[in-house]
Amino acid sequence: MGQFSEFLQPEITEHYEEVLPCLISTLSDKNKLVQKRGCLALDALCDNLEEELGPYVPAIMQQLSTLFSSSSLEVRELAMSTVAAIAGAAG
Repeated sequence: MGQFSEFLQPEITEHYEEVLPCLISTLSDKNKLVQKRGCLALDALCDNLEEELGPYVPAIMQQLSTLFSSSSLEVRELAMSTVAAIAGAAG
Protein backbone atom coordinates (compact mmCIF):
# COMPACT_ATOMS: atom_id res chain seq x y z
CA MET A 1 0.00 0.00 0.00
CA GLY A 2 2.86 2.33 0.77
CA GLN A 3 4.27 2.00 -2.73
CA PHE A 4 0.84 2.57 -4.27
CA SER A 5 0.22 5.59 -2.04
CA GLU A 6 3.52 7.12 -3.00
CA PHE A 7 3.87 6.29 -6.69
CA LEU A 8 0.29 6.18 -7.95
CA GLN A 9 -0.54 9.76 -7.04
CA PRO A 10 -3.03 11.22 -7.75
CA GLU A 11 -4.85 8.22 -9.24
CA ILE A 12 -4.94 6.25 -5.99
CA THR A 13 -6.88 9.04 -4.32
CA GLU A 14 -9.86 8.09 -6.47
CA HIS A 15 -10.01 4.89 -4.39
CA TYR A 16 -9.64 6.51 -0.98
CA GLU A 17 -12.88 4.93 0.31
CA GLU A 18 -11.33 1.48 -0.08
CA VAL A 19 -7.74 2.40 0.76
CA LEU A 20 -8.14 4.46 3.93
CA PRO A 21 -9.89 1.77 6.02
CA CYS A 22 -7.13 -0.69 5.08
CA LEU A 23 -4.42 1.76 6.07
CA ILE A 24 -6.16 2.65 9.32
CA SER A 25 -6.23 -1.03 10.25
CA THR A 26 -2.44 -1.29 9.80
CA LEU A 27 -1.97 1.17 12.66
CA SER A 28 -3.40 -1.31 15.18
CA ASP A 29 -1.32 -4.24 13.94
CA LYS A 30 0.97 -5.81 16.55
CA ASN A 31 3.90 -5.82 14.12
CA LYS A 32 5.95 -2.62 14.37
CA LEU A 33 7.00 -2.84 10.73
CA VAL A 34 3.36 -2.93 9.63
CA GLN A 35 2.65 0.09 11.85
CA LYS A 36 5.57 2.01 10.35
CA ARG A 37 4.57 1.21 6.80
CA GLY A 38 0.97 2.17 7.56
CA CYS A 39 2.10 5.57 8.82
CA LEU A 40 4.26 6.13 5.76
CA ALA A 41 1.45 5.14 3.40
CA LEU A 42 -1.05 7.41 5.16
CA ASP A 43 1.43 10.27 5.05
CA ALA A 44 1.91 9.81 1.30
CA LEU A 45 -1.80 9.41 0.58
CA CYS A 46 -2.69 12.56 2.50
CA ASP A 47 -0.70 14.66 0.04
CA ASN A 48 -3.61 14.64 -2.42
CA LEU A 49 -6.58 14.32 -0.09
CA GLU A 50 -8.34 17.29 1.43
CA GLU A 51 -12.05 17.28 2.26
CA GLU A 52 -12.22 13.55 1.44
CA LEU A 53 -10.06 12.91 4.49
CA GLY A 54 -12.45 14.65 6.92
CA PRO A 55 -14.73 11.74 7.86
CA TYR A 56 -11.72 9.50 8.49
CA VAL A 57 -9.75 11.89 10.71
CA PRO A 58 -11.28 10.75 14.05
CA ALA A 59 -10.54 7.06 13.36
CA ILE A 60 -7.04 7.82 12.11
CA MET A 61 -6.23 10.03 15.10
CA GLN A 62 -7.57 7.44 17.53
CA GLN A 63 -5.28 4.79 16.05
CA LEU A 64 -2.29 7.13 15.83
CA SER A 65 -2.70 8.17 19.46
CA THR A 66 -2.15 4.56 20.53
CA LEU A 67 1.17 4.57 18.68
CA PHE A 68 2.49 7.46 20.81
CA SER A 69 3.06 4.99 23.63
CA SER A 70 4.91 2.50 21.42
CA SER A 71 8.20 1.14 22.66
CA SER A 72 9.65 1.98 19.24
CA LEU A 73 10.97 5.51 18.85
CA GLU A 74 10.66 5.20 15.07
CA VAL A 75 6.97 4.28 15.33
CA ARG A 76 6.34 7.28 17.60
CA GLU A 77 8.18 9.60 15.20
CA LEU A 78 6.27 8.32 12.18
CA ALA A 79 2.96 8.62 14.03
CA MET A 80 3.74 12.26 14.80
CA SER A 81 4.76 12.91 11.21
CA THR A 82 1.50 11.36 10.03
CA VAL A 83 -0.47 13.62 12.39
CA ALA A 84 1.26 16.62 10.79
CA ALA A 85 0.44 15.37 7.29
CA ILE A 86 -3.21 14.87 8.22
CA ALA A 87 -3.40 18.33 9.78
CA GLY A 88 -1.94 19.82 6.62
CA ALA A 89 -4.30 17.93 4.35
CA ALA A 90 -7.48 18.36 6.38
CA GLY A 91 -6.79 22.02 7.03
